[in-house]
Amino acid sequence: MVEKAKEKQGMLLMAACALLWSISGVLIKSNPWHWALIAGSRSLLAAGVMALFLRVRRIPFRINRVSITSGIIMATMFLSFTLANKLTTAANAIVIQSCAPVFILLYNVVVRKTGARAVDVTAVALTALGILLFFLDQLTPGRLLGNAVALFSGILLAAVYIITCGMDNASCLSGVLIAHLITASVGLPFALGTDAQLSGAAIASIALLGIVQLGIPYILYGLAVQHCPPLALSLIGLLEAVFNPLWVFWFSGESPSPTALLGGALVLLSLAAWTVLGNRANRAESTLSSLSHNSNPMEEGRGESHTESSRTGISL
Repeated sequence: MVEKAKEKQGMLLMAACALLWSISGVLIKSNPWHWALIAGSRSLLAAGVMALFLRVRRIPFRINRVSITSGIIMATMFLSFTLANKLTTAANAIVIQSCAPVFILLYNVVVRKTGARAVDVTAVALTALGILLFFLDQLTPGRLLGNAVALFSGILLAAVYIITCGMDNASCLSGVLIAHLITASVGLPFALGTDAQLSGAAIASIALLGIVQLGIPYILYGLAVQHCPPLALSLIGLLEAVFNPLWVFWFSGESPSPTALLGGALVLLSLAAWTVLGNRANRAESTLSSLSHNSNPMEEGRGESHTESSRTGISL
């Protein structure tokens, strides 16, 4: 019961995190600065938020193999996602990036050898079709490059979920701080070679991006990741894909094309259906495993192994 309560708490924290993440598109679109300068500036502020949190909570800053690896991957994701938002529509960027659960599934099947069910294969196929529709939408070089960068960002997001799941709190949050510092180191030098307009609106958008959209949410993420499996994190993160284009449409008037809307709907509905069906299948497998364990004590080790594989593979 305690573990279930902690898992629900982690899911609520992840939901709040995703909603705050979702304001990135409208703020990046409204800022006239170079994409790398936006990424670096917001990460500088986010680093300050994270450093303050670590100090107040007396959480040690840890530099180890896991925190450095996650920091490098996360920093690359920050930069690539900001670039994707400048090259393509916010809807394209966020929905394509949201295909991270598919890459987690592929990782489980190819690397962990967990096997794939019919519902998994169907979800991957439909999601791939949805992504293809994005790439067929307005075949301009910039749009195609933006979609490709968003896809790369989605692969990085999946890697972040996989690496950080189960990490101790100090290493996870230290990895986030390292990511912000790397991103700031890469992005801030672009202030020297670009004509950044120091308007009140631009500075305000950077402040919101750094503190509200990136700083606070990654503290919530660092807490949520302690109790949520990677797939649950990525699927709850789909809330960002739903709200991000809405904020952009309401405040900036940018609307995706019918082809992009169809692709986005296909991706999000496929992932949502996959979650429901996959969760039901996992519960049925757990029930059968439990019955088998109770009826035959000799199967104890095998039953525990199967249950653990289901829990860490594709269950919520």
